[in-house]
Amino acid sequence: MELAPPRSNIELRARGDEQIVVLAFPYDARVVHVVRGIPGRRFDWDRREWWAPLDDWVGVHVADVIERFPELSASGEVLRWLAAIERRWVGNVGAVRYDGRGWWTLSTRAGAPPPELLEGSIARGNGVVLAPLTRAGAEVLAEQDAIRIEAGARRCLEALLSGVGDPPPARLTAVRTFDGERLRLDVLWDPDAGKAFAKLPGGDERSRTLPIDPWIVEPLDAFLATFGVSVDAAGREVLDALRAEHAAAVGEIRRSRATAGEPIEAVAAVLGGELAPFQWACVRLACGFLT
Repeated sequence: MELAPPRSNIELRARGDEQIVVLAFPYDARVVHVVRGIPGRRFDWDRREWWAPLDDWVGVHVADVIERFPELSASGEVLRWLAAIERRWVGNVGAVRYDGRGWWTLSTRAGAPPPELLEGSIARGNGVVLAPLTRAGAEVLAEQDAIRIEAGARRCLEALLSGVGDPPPARLTAVRTFDGERLRLDVLWDPDAGKAFAKLPGGDERSRTLPIDPWIVEPLDAFLATFGVSVDAAGREVLDALRAEHAAAVGEIRRSRATAGEPIEAVAAVLGGELAPFQWACVRLACGFLT
């Protein structure tokens, strides 16, 4: 009787309608620790094996397991799957401020970034490359299906593809939240803008929002000018209304501090007698007259 060949520790298998990669091996705490880093991994208690759905990011981690623990065998199917991943670019894309402007950060896990994206790039060490924010680069990024794009980098991508010009460091908008309408800062490539925004009076560090109140106008305007933050249509409408309300409040405060005022003929006729200049200032404030 011919014995069946031993099964590989790592193999591909069908699970219902999806393809999965399965890892079965004698218990080893070192291997288990690395396997637990595989995205979406599960442990089958009945079969005593690990499995995860097939995708490029899972493949990158499985390749790492094989590299670290060469005593684990992989089937031919697994090796062909991993070889195909190596021909594609798998990585993370972020956005940062460097040398006074915005850049994408490219962190590669497998393959290599497209040459169009690397034009004018700067190597920063630890496998991180800075790539300029260009329309051509955005078009190449939009075609990648094995990369993870952070929120700020995605906003840069969308801004470039929309043709509105260079992405700003951050963008102010108006949003509706559980606490009502608020002003929110969306960071694109300048994290320092996000940190400074959270320190504004009334700022919420987690949501990066501010209450809509006229007393925030002066520090907010100073912040916008310092960091070159753009304001979208929704944010501009709210901010313009706040500025008008703030200006009216400032005028009211100035009137309350007035030490002199011109007489008001209609009021003088009713009151009779004479009032001192500071008294007319009080009358004007009480009656709502402009000085």
